[in-house]
Amino acid sequence: MKITARQSCASDALIVIASEALRVSESRYRRLFETAQDGILLLNADTAQIEDVNPYLIRMLGYSHAEFLGKSYGKLALLRTSRRANNVRGTANQGYVPL
Repeated sequence: MKITARQSCASDALIVIASEALRVSESRYRRLFETAQDGILLLNADTAQIEDVNPYLIRMLGYSHAEFLGKSYGKLALLRTSRRANNVRGTANQGYVPL
């Protein structure tokens, strides 16, 4: 079946429309991800490694964005335990221990 110039133009127009819809959808998703008041992290389904984390989770757990990336979820739990232990040791030296 031979594609006519008219069909080619219609196909090109659909590609442009779909591309713009995808751009708008990605922009909305990114805005929701960045402003959510819930901690969100994105895991790679194949490797179970953290690929992205939103600002709320960064503030909530006290890690930098870079500290999250590439870590497995299990490794994150170990880091949190280690950081909590360091905080307890540091504050105990100052005369109090956080609960």
